[in-house]
Amino acid sequence: MSGVTFIDSSGIRAFVRARADVTAAGCGMRLVNTTGMALRVLQVAGVYTHLSGEPAE
Repeated sequence: MSGVTFIDSSGIRAFVRARADVTAAGCGMRLVNTTGMALRVLQVAGVYTHLSGEPAE
């Protein structure tokens, strides 16, 4: 994620859907190295902890 400079609701939806799909298949997925505006957008949307696997603050 360190190279991601922009993310909107379509990107968020793609990540949430991808995580649901891989979890249903018995695998795992998490976002790592999320920084800057992408991190802030995911936090504001309330999905960062779900997608990163990090504990909620």
